[in-house]
Amino acid sequence: MSTISRCVLLSSITRKLLVDHFAIFDALRQININEKYVYILENIYQNATAKVHIDNMESELFPKKRGVRQGDPISPKLFTAAIEMILRKAELKHGLNIDGETLPNLRFADDVALVTEDTKRMEE
Repeated sequence: MSTISRCVLLSSITRKLLVDHFAIFDALRQININEKYVYILENIYQNATAKVHIDNMESELFPKKRGVRQGDPISPKLFTAAIEMILRKAELKHGLNIDGETLPNLRFADDVALVTEDTKRMEE
């Protein structure tokens, strides 16, 4: 009986990943979202601002150039589109061979697991 090793790199850094708004809109165009909808989203995000709340204090408004809007129903879709483009551009070469198909990663919500047959390939 042989032992097959597997290597999995779990990443929750996507929670902290703040993708530039331009990259989000570029990703939408690459997956052929109607330009009219991309334009609407660009207008929504164009002058986005945020403020930080700590205890009873709050900061001044500042421009928000990265990330998606918290609580907005479209945000998970925008985040998913951006992550998809990032992983495509990463051109992951290795993964698990399942019935002749290579599975380089597993994704659920904002978690990503990069998988491969061994640790040396993970380093590549």
